Amino acid sequence: MPPPPYPGLRLRATGDRRPKIAAAICQPPRTRTSQPPALPATPARMTAHPRPYEPCDLAACLALFDGNTPPFFAPEERAEFRAFLESLPADDRPYLVLTEAGEVIACGGLIAEPGTSRASFTWGMVARAWHGQRLGTRLVQARLELARRMPGITELALSTSQHTRGFYEGLGFTTTSITPNGFGPGLDRCDMVLPLAQASRACPT
Repeated sequence: MPPPPYPGLRLRATGDRRPKIAAAICQPPRTRTSQPPALPATPARMTAHPRPYEPCDLAACLALFDGNTPPFFAPEERAEFRAFLESLPADDRPYLVLTEAGEVIACGGLIAEPGTSRASFTWGMVARAWHGQRLGTRLVQARLELARRMPGITELALSTSQHTRGFYEGLGFTTTSITPNGFGPGLDRCDMVLPLAQASRACPT
């Protein structure tokens, strides 16, 4: 498939298939005025459900971006993210949202790199009020399932900032390069990789 027709596709993850996923109805984004209910940091209590992105999720995903800007994204990246969302759905870049009680609280996807055995994490983010509740790990697990269902994929890659490099290193990713101010002033670009065969040990599902 030829490259997407819009400029500047950025392979990003805060922090950054089609498997059979439970369907859910898009809900309009809700304004959160307080922290979510306290949840212990254990996977057993995390009930966030992944499902494919739908066009009616646009506003909710943009709200996630806005809530993480700054420090995880630069304001000028918003138009690029919106253009990416408006290009979906697309077979070569499956994208997911995680929902809790019908509310979109995380999103992220993969894009297959043409002519390679690599898939890259793209535009991953978790609602700011839900940081620290293992949603980042849950989002990684959902994307690992996507990668395992993509024929010929043997390696995962991502580009993230210094703020979330440690998170991905904890899941087994190795940093291959760092570009100071690569995403904007004060926001370094960290390129990372993980062999898919090692992913189950680093981040079991």
